[in-house]
Amino acid sequence: MKLQIKLLFFFCLIIVSCRKDRIEELKSGILNPKSIQTEEGSEGLMEFAAPTANPYTLSNMQLALNELYAHHQLDCDTSIFNIRVTHKYIKFIPADSSDYEELIDDTTLILFDYPLHRKITKGGTYYRDPSLEEGQPNFQWTCVPANKELPSVPYEILSDLYLPEEDPELTGYDGSDFDDCITLLIDEALKLTDNYDTIDHHNNMTDGGEISSLPAKWTPSGTIRCQDNIVGGGSRIPLPGVKARANHWFETRECLTDASGNFNVLHKFRKNVNYSIKWERADFDIRSGNWGQAYFNGPENKRAWNLDIISGISLTYSAVHRALLFTKCRVKKTTYE
Repeated sequence: MKLQIKLLFFFCLIIVSCRKDRIEELKSGILNPKSIQTEEGSEGLMEFAAPTANPYTLSNMQLALNELYAHHQLDCDTSIFNIRVTHKYIKFIPADSSDYEELIDDTTLILFDYPLHRKITKGGTYYRDPSLEEGQPNFQWTCVPANKELPSVPYEILSDLYLPEEDPELTGYDGSDFDDCITLLIDEALKLTDNYDTIDHHNNMTDGGEISSLPAKWTPSGTIRCQDNIVGGGSRIPLPGVKARANHWFETRECLTDASGNFNVLHKFRKNVNYSIKWERADFDIRSGNWGQAYFNGPENKRAWNLDIISGISLTYSAVHRALLFTKCRVKKTTYE
């Protein structure tokens, strides 16, 4: 059984007054020279928009392909698409701490304490499903390949999925003309389910209202720093070893920041991504209360994420992270309330 400790109150001393963030707009593909800063509105309970239809179900993907074919919008061999179950969208339902520990010990799973099929309207730093009973561990949402062996923890299959961007039969078409057909199929499925990103659409419109080109693929990256009010005299210092994530619907990648606080998920996305930090590693885990995983949820965009953590509970989490990293603590579950 993993050890749980409550951190001393001196960590609260690092919390500084909240400052509003200033995000400078940039052209696509250019790094932001100024960083996003934490602010009061980015903390607390996460909030979500009402659920919409899932564009990646087999029926919606087939409908999208049929629509494109019927309107002669695909300049490619549509028989290459093999719409089938490539992935499963799953909600694990751990009954107790033993189930929960088994899940988080499985490093092959990319787990979320919150649903992947709903748009985030407030990032927040934790989520607790309102249907959970007192003392019950949080649900864990994930997307896995269809043939993946799963832990012996109760779960519900929310949807069978076809993910063209993750289809192993289509990896050989990366960079080819057919790659554009994959993007068009995804776009059509998003449109049919009212999930299409109109910002992406308008960024690729000509003055005459025609689409000038399909959005280029890109690789999420960035730099994460924190304010050091104790040792560094209030300077911004790199935050190494942080688990940074990028996801668009069910397509997710994660990596750890390097010694300079930089990260690169080494995966090309077609769309905007939701950036986030999950304050968890293989050797320790920072929690918000007994069952709430500590997060920082950043923006949804299509550019590098440069984050300065300067205030609030997120600054506390960054200090806890640094302390545990420095001491090479092997405590698996670290709780701050």
